[in-house]
Amino acid sequence: MKKIAILSSLILLAACNKGTLLPSPIIKVDLENIQAPYFPVSYEVHLTANVSWRISENEVFEWVSPSISESRGSATMVLELLENDTDSQRSGKIVIVSDDNSIRREIQIVQRAASEKGMARISEVRSLERTGGYTILQGTIRGFVVTEPSASNYREFSFAMEDSFSMKNSGITVTVPEDKFSAPSQGEEVIVSLAGAMLSRDEDGILTLHVKDAPQKGGATSPVMQADSLSLEDIESGMYESMLVCIPACQVVEEETGGVLGSSPKITDEQIEHFGRMVVSPDAPFASQSYGKGGGSVTGIVGAVKNGITDIRPFSDRLIHFGTKRLGEKPGITGLPYVFSFYCSSQFDGACKYINYNKLYYNSETALTKGKIAEDRDPDIGVSLWMTAYAMASSNTLGPNMWAESGAHDNVNAAGFVSMDSKTVPPEECGWWLDVPLSFDLPEQFTVTFGMGGNTWSIATWSLYYSKDRENWFKGGDYLIDHIIEGGSYYLYYSIPIVSETDFVKGDVLYLKFVPHGTKGVGGSNSADGHGKSCFIRLHSAIIISSPEVQSTPSPAGDVVWFEPFDNLTGGVDYFIGDKVAALSNYPGKSIDAWSGEQLNSMSGHHVYERPGYAQIGFVDSERAATRKEYVNVPGALESPQLGVSGNLTLTFDAAAYRTPAIRSGADITTSDVGHPDITRILVEVIGDGLIDGASSVVVQNISATHEFSHHTLKITGASPSTRIRFTSDPATGEFSRWFIDNITVTK
Repeated sequence: MKKIAILSSLILLAACNKGTLLPSPIIKVDLENIQAPYFPVSYEVHLTANVSWRISENEVFEWVSPSISESRGSATMVLELLENDTDSQRSGKIVIVSDDNSIRREIQIVQRAASEKGMARISEVRSLERTGGYTILQGTIRGFVVTEPSASNYREFSFAMEDSFSMKNSGITVTVPEDKFSAPSQGEEVIVSLAGAMLSRDEDGILTLHVKDAPQKGGATSPVMQADSLSLEDIESGMYESMLVCIPACQVVEEETGGVLGSSPKITDEQIEHFGRMVVSPDAPFASQSYGKGGGSVTGIVGAVKNGITDIRPFSDRLIHFGTKRLGEKPGITGLPYVFSFYCSSQFDGACKYINYNKLYYNSETALTKGKIAEDRDPDIGVSLWMTAYAMASSNTLGPNMWAESGAHDNVNAAGFVSMDSKTVPPEECGWWLDVPLSFDLPEQFTVTFGMGGNTWSIATWSLYYSKDRENWFKGGDYLIDHIIEGGSYYLYYSIPIVSETDFVKGDVLYLKFVPHGTKGVGGSNSADGHGKSCFIRLHSAIIISSPEVQSTPSPAGDVVWFEPFDNLTGGVDYFIGDKVAALSNYPGKSIDAWSGEQLNSMSGHHVYERPGYAQIGFVDSERAATRKEYVNVPGALESPQLGVSGNLTLTFDAAAYRTPAIRSGADITTSDVGHPDITRILVEVIGDGLIDGASSVVVQNISATHEFSHHTLKITGASPSTRIRFTSDPATGEFSRWFIDNITVTK
């Protein structure tokens, strides 16, 4: 039977292949002819190909440098041209062929001479400046437009142009009569006649060429626009006026932070010695955009120097990048909670939303996988995750990899963790290492919450340590991986409270290490050594550093009968942080059965759990279900104490429904709580005397399904001192009903 089956498969394969048409080989280039100026310039050539190709001939290799000489498939090749400092035009071609020589494509390149009859350089025109203006009688200039008309952020009926992207004094502003003006596009080459033109400084102090006739289009190919990187001190010289430049290290002066771009804020350097001004017209489409208080960069057109301050006019808010840190300030987190998130924006491995993931590779000589594996995407924060794993070749095959797990337990899956006291002694201590620079004083008490799971031969016993110098370590706590990851399940959650034995102040770094010890395996073996095929550890969802602070919500105004802000609840993960916490969003604190008397405040209930400053009603165990499709919804109920008054009352509260972060692009909707997300209706009942909105119970529809609370108001009539209020849900079979409640208020 096996032979027959194989033969049938071959016949079927042959039948399928017989009618299959393979795609025709293709090589296309989007620039076949380049007309280049004399000065150094770059061009991007986009190749569309489905075959391997190479540059077979390069007649211009002495003055043109391609960024790549061969590739397979489509690619972008950058051609960098040197300056033609001769009096003669030069030309040549680059020939691209397929590996089998069946396809040939040519890129013809012509570069102008350094000098042309009747053509002046912009730098020569600038040198003609005279007080009161100077009339130019003959000749032309040519250059590339660097202003963007759609920005509405330059002089009316004017544009700036350059004849070079690297030389000083190569930019000038041109003003055209209104009846002849048609705004040229950025990157377009123009030819400007000097006949009868007037050179003078305008009301903003910019040297301006007032011409008689409209500029003509030049024949040069538009190059890659490159802004020179200059300091504020550089542009103070006035030699880069009307040129497109980038100021890479500047910031808004401290007294003007918190404004909008249309206010044209003043900028300075780190030493506060040199100044400029971002000039943004109120008519610019980005004038109302705000800017960051920290250091960064600005790209724009340089204006005149006035009173030691140089104008720079950006033509888009995309060219303004200011962070949160002032120049010279060290990176660091600015407060708690801080979340180092593994969450992926789609169901695609490695699609991290909040971190940059760096793939590490196994070194067969040292038997180590070691290095920085991830870092916060915000450079002002500067948090990074490192790992060291020691393993034989047989246990490095699946790690480390960044997995977008179907339940949003997105994780770095890594093999070969070995403890220092295991039977095979590693050359270095293995573990995960998180470096957290601080821009504030860390409180003495903080909590580290994270997710981790392991396979059969993974070491089960782990510890969390903290340090401020990576030499003196303090133990935060021990934890145990007691279930084997199977079928996308048994991703465990941990929360370790720490009372620090050392002070952490602004400028320090909080070092955390998660390290294995002993030889106990997750599968029960007492000889786990990190070298088997099933020794993978997954650090998943997020690492959260939070402060277990009791909140203090002010009591509302009016005749308050009962007010419950849940300020004494501090445990669990704050769901309202958002998707950064990934699958840890389902991790609450203690059940109401274990709340203290102060936390209970005379309330009662079942399957109610603490969250930081609010309560969760209902529960789904996402740690220990055999598979995600076997998640079971457990409704909860919270009851108030007796209200102690009679009459008509008003009940208000804030509510929000839980939404699993697994609902994302590419998610499997056949999975229970993805295909049937938590309901947005809740049930509020009066127990004892009274009615609520005219009935014994009311279904409140459309509670918030986002990461914010919605506010609700109900009327209670005919209450007695023994009346109580019950908050619950009434889900149908197959529905999920986790929800959150806060700020319950009853007033007369």
